[in-house]
Amino acid sequence: MLDGGRVVPIELVPTDAVPISAILVLDTSLSVAGGRLDQLRQACTAFVRALAPRDEAMLLTFSNAVHLRAAGEDRAALERALDQTRAGGRTALFDAVFSGLLMAPSLPGRPALIVFSDGVDTVSWTGAADSLALARRSSTLVYAVGVASDLLQEVVNATGGRALSESGKGLGNAFLRVLDDLRHRYLLRFDPGSPASGWRPLEVKLKHMHAELRYRPAYMREPNP
Repeated sequence: MLDGGRVVPIELVPTDAVPISAILVLDTSLSVAGGRLDQLRQACTAFVRALAPRDEAMLLTFSNAVHLRAAGEDRAALERALDQTRAGGRTALFDAVFSGLLMAPSLPGRPALIVFSDGVDTVSWTGAADSLALARRSSTLVYAVGVASDLLQEVVNATGGRALSESGKGLGNAFLRVLDDLRHRYLLRFDPGSPASGWRPLEVKLKHMHAELRYRPAYMREPNP
């Protein structure tokens, strides 16, 4: 691996020892009403039921505003919150992504934001730049399911996540693919030493094979106190 162009030794951390903390961020604006909302509920319920016992999940929904519906290890509470979800209003996508990224550092394990939206932002107080700046500084993976707006695609790329364009009946498979991706990711640890503070580009290469690699392209090196 290259850290700022410098080769650094890496250590592979077993991911089965680090539970997943999944934050489901779901668009419940008026455009999702009806059959789309039913399919979204079913997809997220299947995702929650497929989590490992040590994993945790949080449910945020957004339309005109962002709402925390459930959090923690209580799967029954999460499923009830999904069943009670209703659609209506406009789309505060930027606010929802920003809120999820703010909450993620307080969660145990490996935090991951899974954002579903079927459209673009129409009513947020925050802007696209706010979410993107926060994503670049966080250690949270972001996945986008549904319509990947320019903002979501940039956030996904900045965190090393993935965008899946499935909708309708394909939502169930899309959410389970996200969970499978989280379970099969490699977690690499390295010592950055004492380089100058600022943005540090990262590059991961394979020596003996070709494959598509997804990883965070840079991180912020904070000044020493």
